[in-house]
Amino acid sequence: MPLLLAQWFCYFLFYSFGGWCAEILWCATIDKKLHSRGFLYGPLCPIYGFGALISLTTYQAFQLPWWGNFLLIIIFSSVFEYFTSFLMEKIFHLRWWDYTKDTKFSLNGRISLETTIGFGLGGLFAIYIVQPSLVNLISKIPEHIIFPFAIIALIMLSIDFIISTVVSFKAKSVLTGGRIDRTPEIKRYAAKFFVIPRPILKRRKKS
Repeated sequence: MPLLLAQWFCYFLFYSFGGWCAEILWCATIDKKLHSRGFLYGPLCPIYGFGALISLTTYQAFQLPWWGNFLLIIIFSSVFEYFTSFLMEKIFHLRWWDYTKDTKFSLNGRISLETTIGFGLGGLFAIYIVQPSLVNLISKIPEHIIFPFAIIALIMLSIDFIISTVVSFKAKSVLTGGRIDRTPEIKRYAAKFFVIPRPILKRRKKS
């Protein structure tokens, strides 16, 4: 059981990183520039990792044909994305994504028809093409390697989550909310939040 948990955690990390990359490329087609996406500092978007695990779990549980899996992925991803957006906005009074301007069919800017179909296609790609190769690859990793890796990765992820949460609470008092994607501004604020002011550095050099 512990080995299975470590393997599934690796799946989560893989799809979170893949979602982070896809998010950057998608937004680059709209904004014409590359900038980090997601709630965390690191190159992970956990919402994609959780979405992938939900898709894989429902696929194994129901054993539906591809079109049935496609519909289930669309339903679960829509509910999960809407709830996540609603919860984060209630907590931080900020939005990390909003589809109002960039898509034609959206619900309160939290989910959209275009991106939901994309999640469905991406889920099928993960289930039928990526996951078999990923399972084969991760199953070959020895236990004495995958366990320490999973523990270290979990610790780093937890630290990243704590820091990102603290900064987001600080950012909500500086940035205005509303139905607009504030991710670039939040990232810039976060970068400045941890930069040591130059006067302090100069005083340290003189001493």
